[in-house]
Amino acid sequence: MPKKIKSKINRLFCLKLLITISVTITTIGIRHLGGLQWLEWLAVDLLFKLQPYEGIDRRIVLVGETEEDIQALQSAQISDRTMAQLLRIIEQQEPIAIGLDFFRDQPVGEGREQLLELFEANTNFYGVGKQTGDKENPVFAPVAPPPINPNQVTEVAVQTDSDGVLRRMFLFPQTKPPALPNLGLVLAYEYLAEQEIYPEAGEKGWLKLNQATFWPFRNSSGPYTQIDDGSYQIFLNWRNVEFEFVSISDVLSENIKPSIFKDKLVIIGSYASSKKDYFLTPYSRSLSSSPEPMFGMEIQAQLASVLISNALGEKPLIKFVNELEISIWLVVFGIIICFCINQFRYQSKSLTLFLLTTSMIIAIISYSLFILGIWIPIIPTLILLWSLGIILAIFDYEWQQKKQKEEILALNKRLKRK
Repeated sequence: MPKKIKSKINRLFCLKLLITISVTITTIGIRHLGGLQWLEWLAVDLLFKLQPYEGIDRRIVLVGETEEDIQALQSAQISDRTMAQLLRIIEQQEPIAIGLDFFRDQPVGEGREQLLELFEANTNFYGVGKQTGDKENPVFAPVAPPPINPNQVTEVAVQTDSDGVLRRMFLFPQTKPPALPNLGLVLAYEYLAEQEIYPEAGEKGWLKLNQATFWPFRNSSGPYTQIDDGSYQIFLNWRNVEFEFVSISDVLSENIKPSIFKDKLVIIGSYASSKKDYFLTPYSRSLSSSPEPMFGMEIQAQLASVLISNALGEKPLIKFVNELEISIWLVVFGIIICFCINQFRYQSKSLTLFLLTTSMIIAIISYSLFILGIWIPIIPTLILLWSLGIILAIFDYEWQQKKQKEEILALNKRLKRK
């Protein structure tokens, strides 16, 4: 190959490398500033929805207040007397623990003493309050727990992302004393205690259940770059499961299986849309229908189910690659793609097939790793891949056009000399 041509080829590739580095740095910068955060959240939601169905988690039973219950009881609030009756029926079947996901800071109708006596007699009954919130805003104001033993008081606070979807979960919504654990966490403690697994301090003092250490979520983790990471929260590896459900009316009329609650965790809460105790989750969105929110009691069941599965080794914790690793990966990936694309100069069909095939491989690898509990940055990787494919193809086309013009001008000069 003539030295002149070889020099031009080397120069061409060096320019492509400079373009590649520029595009890669731009992608990293946009991601760091939060420009890709929403897309990365959508990708995570899709990965969750694609997870295999895990069936029914028989360890947890939900007792829900439905719209039909409200009509039957002729009240949107269940009286303390009726609640006490409900708890007695469930308690007779000897459940592991019962979580009451209703705020009971004030008496509701008659029967307050009966309800409080039940909590006093059963240390495996748990009530809820809400320490966090805005005192000036009645919708999000803190709510006091019922007057029961402090060891039986739990939290139910949640924090959605800016798109309204709940992906992270608090273990302790407030870390300053008195720090209340989340209801789902306490119920997981109760179940695991039956397996002789107890909470202990893991690495750096973070919660450890069996072999699972629950590292706190921090900003710039995984698909997050601009987010509030306060309190003790984790990114939940949501399960594609269902839970056994019975309505409050069915329990009160004892129209239930004789052992449905035996050795189970029981969560009592609202299952009526009119109560507005529901949130969007990674499983809510659908292309074919409106988003389907998840009721608060289901979310607490999810938390308990996931923590138990993590502790028993049934489901891994989600591990994120850090920001430095993401940046290094994108730089290395960009350079590799530059070399590959350089082999498809002026071959648009081959280049398109390469980009589609590579995208498919990235998606499959990302999904496979996610099932194993490892998140990789699929969105910035795909954006970088297609950006380089398009930009370098345009660059090659412009370079070819310039080369052709130079050859035509050189030919014209030779013709004039003749």
